Amino acid sequence: VHPYAKVALTIFTCVSTMIINQANRDDQVSRLLPKLSDVYALLMEGEGLVRIASMPEICEKIARQTLECADFVVHYTDMKSFWERLGKNVFRETDAMIQRHNEVLDNLMQQFRDKMAITAVETIHRIGTINFKFSSSLV
Repeated sequence: VHPYAKVALTIFTCVSTMIINQANRDDQVSRLLPKLSDVYALLMEGEGLVRIASMPEICEKIARQTLECADFVVHYTDMKSFWERLGKNVFRETDAMIQRHNEVLDNLMQQFRDKMAITAVETIHRIGTINFKFSSSLV
């Protein structure tokens, strides 16, 4: 293979890899939006739980993270052109930021679900105890 052809092939391979990576990155960023929607749906589902003493802390963390994630998506999409995003993302840690947002949101959602489950178990236990005491007093 001619040296110039080899150099051209290397350049085309590199550029095509960068384009594919950027398309994948754009797809990953677009998947953050439904995740944010899922987070808010989960919070609205358990909105009465927010008043429980253990819940405001996790809700505050979720609010902070969703704002940070939304800010990232807004700034990422401010770059209108695919080529502009490609140029800016060559040296940035965009992939790591996307992954971190996904992991943190998943973790916070799980913490929220766990707290909801614990609260439900505690409430059921309390009701059972009250019913037992009430039925014992009737005898």
